[in-house]
Amino acid sequence: MASWKRSRQPGVYYREHPTRKNGPHPDRYLTLRYTSPDGRRQEGLGWVSEGWTLERTAQLLGELKQNIRTGEGPTTLCELRAGNLLARKAKEAEADRRSLTFG
Repeated sequence: MASWKRSRQPGVYYREHPTRKNGPHPDRYLTLRYTSPDGRRQEGLGWVSEGWTLERTAQLLGELKQNIRTGEGPTTLCELRAGNLLARKAKEAEADRRSLTFG
């Protein structure tokens, strides 16, 4: 079992896959660790080979922490994903409604 290691970005951790490669380097799975109003949280993001970068991860963590401080917007990754899903479904429903013709 691989152990979690700290990255150079605060609050961002990774583990390297023992056999999966991303170019010449082992593929890394990135996670966030932070404190929310509900307590300490650790939420997985995804693999570096799927497009996640340390900078993008740190930016997302900064947005979540800002939302926790201000009390506005999603405070966890789960809430953020649920909000995106609802917005996408609303957008699809609007597109379906607009494509309906009367004739």
